[in-house]
Amino acid sequence: MAKTSESLAERLEREGKKNLLFFEKLSPEDWEKQVYSDGAAWTVRDMFTHVVETEQTLPRLFQGIISGGGGVGDEFDLDYYNESKVVKAGETSPQVLLNTFAERRKETVKFVTDLAEEDLLKIGSHPFLGNAEIAEMVKLMYIHVQLHIRDVRNVIKED
Repeated sequence: MAKTSESLAERLEREGKKNLLFFEKLSPEDWEKQVYSDGAAWTVRDMFTHVVETEQTLPRLFQGIISGGGGVGDEFDLDYYNESKVVKAGETSPQVLLNTFAERRKETVKFVTDLAEEDLLKIGSHPFLGNAEIAEMVKLMYIHVQLHIRDVRNVIKED
């Protein structure tokens, strides 16, 4: 079944609310727990900073592709980019991150709602998926957060 802009936007909105509920329930100590041991060894706060940053950068990528661009180039280093965005954001408080995510997700939902069917079919290079349709890239936005939440749950469960 083909995804419509409305169905994708509804899913983004619904998942965004679930994401916020999950992160709002974390204790101050949980936000400082290390989730990943590779790369920059992100804490929960770092990982959520990454999620908040992608909520802004991916719609810009989509718009570029829709406008005729090809997406990210072959030389794009996803790990370097993600880590540098988190470092640049600094030690943002969890509440500011939550508020920023809520606002950015609202903007993403509006952006996706306004996409035409032909926009969803446009193909470009996504930093993780490679060449893919915009519809698939949008789906990855909510799956991406779900995967990170799974990782956080695993860390919190260990305590």
